[in-house]
Amino acid sequence: MSQLTAIKDRIKTITNLSQVTKAMEMVTRTKVNKIRQNFNNAKNYQACFAQIFAQIAGQRRCKAVAGNGSATPEKYCLAFFAHKGFCGGFNDKLLAKLQIVLDNEKRENGRSAALWLLGRASAKWQHYIKHAYTALTAAEKNYQAETAPLVAEIAGKILAGQNIEVYLAYNELLSVLEQSPVIKKIYPFDAAKALDIESGILRIRCRNVQNETILEPAAEIIYPEILRGYLSACLDKAYWESAAGEYYARLVSMQSANKNARLILQNLTLQYNKTRQMRITQELSEVVSAFDVLRALENKEA
Repeated sequence: MSQLTAIKDRIKTITNLSQVTKAMEMVTRTKVNKIRQNFNNAKNYQACFAQIFAQIAGQRRCKAVAGNGSATPEKYCLAFFAHKGFCGGFNDKLLAKLQIVLDNEKRENGRSAALWLLGRASAKWQHYIKHAYTALTAAEKNYQAETAPLVAEIAGKILAGQNIEVYLAYNELLSVLEQSPVIKKIYPFDAAKALDIESGILRIRCRNVQNETILEPAAEIIYPEILRGYLSACLDKAYWESAAGEYYARLVSMQSANKNARLILQNLTLQYNKTRQMRITQELSEVVSAFDVLRALENKEA
């Protein structure tokens, strides 16, 4: 009976785990639509803001769209990780790509890029990152307050004329089933590429914004605020895109876990029934054999 007891205990354990994964899947489904809507809003806002920033930077004739000299720029990198676990290789892929880029930067220029890690799960990777970094929790409720000083610092260095480049590392949402780690440069940027928006609707909206934009006061005066707004909009888009990818990755992981749990339960149930039937057959065989022996003894005595 010890084998049957072990199988029953395992069935009970898998059933309990299946209930947990089903609950997590339901919670993820309820949140993913809101996160996706926030991402779409941030994407539209960032696209239009990039149009306005490109126009103002062009009128100001600054070097925001063409770099700042031939000297090696100081690089800033903001990496967006997940806030919770159970999302497959969501963090692993981004960490691997980020590590390669940072190693190449240090090998080519002799110095590491200034690195910020956003997301509660980033604390788990501190032993794997070989470069100095600053970790920010960046929870959904207070991520703007946490990143505001960072945006102000970067904008201040840009306005002071320092030669810097700003990169965002996050998981790009390609589809519900696929998230790809990317590292994108948001400053300085190519004005021609900044005007090329993927969505046709966004292209129409942003073209209208650009054509109807009236600068009051002059570009020189409003440029600092527009610069800070542009950086904040880029961070918002990357944050919500990473969050949407995290929830979709977790949803897929929970669905796979539920599917695997059902298969394991089916196999365990089949194994339990076979073992139980074997035990019953063995006991019946022993009873029949004992009965035959007793009857043979009775016939012999008679």
